[in-house]
Amino acid sequence: MPDQSFEIADLDLAAATARIGDSFHLTLDDTRLLHFELVEATPLTSSPDADTGAANRSFSMLFRGPAEPLLNQGTVPMRNDTWGTCHLFVVPVDQDGEATYYEAIVNRPS
Repeated sequence: MPDQSFEIADLDLAAATARIGDSFHLTLDDTRLLHFELVEATPLTSSPDADTGAANRSFSMLFRGPAEPLLNQGTVPMRNDTWGTCHLFVVPVDQDGEATYYEAIVNRPS
């Protein structure tokens, strides 16, 4: 895995979409390694007339993680083999018995 970090300012929808299906990892309490999969990257635009640049700046990423432990919303260091580590604010948004889904919103200024 790369040792570098990546910044939210460097992240756009195209880059996130390219990582759909990738594994992301989080070390919990310096002992347990939790595995997540990026399952969706969705533009957040308020109107159908919004320009493509706006969609690239505001989007959500949906991660599929283990059913347990349930993480509270908060900032976590997510690590990806290609990107390295980025601190993302994630919120648990759904559970299906086998997994918990977490959403991270990226909203970069124009």
